[in-house]
Amino acid sequence: MKNIITFLSELKQNNHKEWFDANRERYNAIKKDYYQFVDKLIVKIAKFDTSVTGLQAKDVVFRINRDIRFSHDKSPYKTNFGAYICPKGKKSGFGGYYLHIDPTQCMFAVGVHMTDPAYLNSIREDIIAKGEEFENVIESAKGFVLDEEDKLKTVPKTFPKDNQYTKYLKLKNLCLVKFFDPKDVSSDNFLEKCVNEFKKTVPFNQFLNRAIEFLLSNS
Repeated sequence: MKNIITFLSELKQNNHKEWFDANRERYNAIKKDYYQFVDKLIVKIAKFDTSVTGLQAKDVVFRINRDIRFSHDKSPYKTNFGAYICPKGKKSGFGGYYLHIDPTQCMFAVGVHMTDPAYLNSIREDIIAKGEEFENVIESAKGFVLDEEDKLKTVPKTFPKDNQYTKYLKLKNLCLVKFFDPKDVSSDNFLEKCVNEFKKTVPFNQFLNRAIEFLLSNS
């Protein structure tokens, strides 16, 4: 993991196929180290959140190639490494633990991002019914803050507008985030840092996934 930031920094300056092909052996070595790290992280998270037991890095790591079909930015590669550790893998829609490694700013994120609208509405219903519990699980994730950047201008039509917890219903992504210095990635205790941070957020994920599981069991 010690070379990952350097590689990503250089990729930011040379985001084209020619450079990547010339540095493919470097990338493959770094990717191997990253997958091994993520495998270890999954095992440690599974000790306090058994819902991710049995997952492997290949189930949770995002590919480095960008989908440029509908983007004005035709840069072919992402300049970060991302892994989303959640029940049934990164495309399941369940709440999980996201590790974002970037040479400019790294991030821990927890919760649901761009999940199925039905899942999101089920979570919103639980927030209305159990708002105090929801605020408590946010509070228990010390050092994390609720990501409020992407939200609706008004409360969704099917929900009450006069409830004290309606401010949370405007959020399209229910995520807790915490940023950290890219230098931390190369430290000897980075794995333990990830584990300790994610452990604080287990109640938040459990709140979200309970609502999703309820929807699935009654559909």
